[in-house]
Amino acid sequence: AEMITNNKSWKLTVNGYGEMVYRLFADEAPRPVGRIEALTNSGFYNQTASNKIIFHRVIDNFVLQAGDPTGTGSGGSTLGNFDDQFDVDLQHNRTGILSYAKSSDDTNDSQFFITEGPQRHLDFNHSIFGQIIEGDAVREGISRTKVTNDRPDTEISIKSAEIFQDTENGL
Repeated sequence: AEMITNNKSWKLTVNGYGEMVYRLFADEAPRPVGRIEALTNSGFYNQTASNKIIFHRVIDNFVLQAGDPTGTGSGGSTLGNFDDQFDVDLQHNRTGILSYAKSSDDTNDSQFFITEGPQRHLDFNHSIFGQIIEGDAVREGISRTKVTNDRPDTEISIKSAEIFQDTENGL
């Protein structure tokens, strides 16, 4: 058994779907977790009159992707890129893995994806920083949405994101 000492979690509220909560791997992946914390604490993912982050890529049995303020899959935050960070114990071996999307090595920024089943070909290529612990029905609902060319036919947007100390859950 492993005692969890760092219980930071990330709550993502999706309009019309509900909430997903992810345990963050702050000890194993401090750089990626630090970025999601900085973006979340700045309100980057929160919907406002001038800002809306959508799930721009939904591929059932592969990934759900969001985090691009342009909604195209090619945008990011003003913080710029950060280097990859991998841990041998963090692998894309199940549904609900939270990982950074990128275009090439060390180009992580604000886009993230959530796995739909094991995606072992992504191991040690994308920085894993969390695992879903609540709201799997929300993830599944998003994955089942009708898409055209991997883009949802009906917009799926993030209402808010929050970092909190989770005193109830653990893996």
